[in-house]
Amino acid sequence: MTNTTKGALFVVVSVLCWAITGNLGSFLFAQKAMTPAQMITIRMLATGIALIAYTHFRQPNPNYYIFKTPADVIRLIIFAIGGILFMQFFFFSAIQESNAPTATIMQYTGPFIVIISLSIYHRVWPRKIVLLAMLLSAIGTVLLLTHGDFSSISVTQKALFFGALSAIGYAFYNIVPIKLLLRYETPQVAGLAMLIAFVVLMVTTNPFAQSFIFDMETFLAMFFAIVMGTIFPFVAYLEGAKLIGPPRASILGSLEPLFSTLIAVFFLGAKFYPIDYVGVALVMASVIFLSLPDRHVNTEKIH
Repeated sequence: MTNTTKGALFVVVSVLCWAITGNLGSFLFAQKAMTPAQMITIRMLATGIALIAYTHFRQPNPNYYIFKTPADVIRLIIFAIGGILFMQFFFFSAIQESNAPTATIMQYTGPFIVIISLSIYHRVWPRKIVLLAMLLSAIGTVLLLTHGDFSSISVTQKALFFGALSAIGYAFYNIVPIKLLLRYETPQVAGLAMLIAFVVLMVTTNPFAQSFIFDMETFLAMFFAIVMGTIFPFVAYLEGAKLIGPPRASILGSLEPLFSTLIAVFFLGAKFYPIDYVGVALVMASVIFLSLPDRHVNTEKIH
């Protein structure tokens, strides 16, 4: 097996695991009376501990200089709350109010928030291909949310609100930790942020005041969500992107809405209309356009 094939396989399997995890959340909320707060509290605690353990495995005596620099501590806290906690909590809240494919599509508007923010910060117009991608994504999202009937919206206001907040969380997740990742190990930063987010969620929501059904199905679903839905793809996706390059990895990553839709339809009985698949395809196309190299277009300065 060539490195390219291996890298592509790592990325595709990672994306499939993410799609399955989103739908497992939908299953747990509907069938086991679990709340999004309960699910991500367990997930963040287990994943945070695992990533810190992974850091120690790679580097037996890792340093924690991050806590000696006040500015980095502030960035870590913002990343934990505004990035990880916002992205995960509101993504799964949107799933609870709608379904996994719809929540995934709404979160996929996050990259455009990143692009617009960076364009304003650097005073550079987005590339023309990016503007086209934004248009395709907007049309695809509207088609999915309305089923093509523009006189009504097929999801609740809560789902839209949570989806928008998850997209903002996605933007924070990608922008805030940049300086931290240049100075410290990625698993260490992510692990510490997960644990901080866990503490904040425990203190602010008391998630386990409400009970849920805990049986073998719940255990297996949560085990998959933690191991195959978080820890494995965290390592495998990065390895795959290293082997095939970030642009190709991003293109393959656009398969997540498709995988999520197929799983929801065939395994959870979700109802999708033909126009919904058109919406999913347009969002996937927008991600592919975002991955095209800069040399194909010109950029213009904002004066």
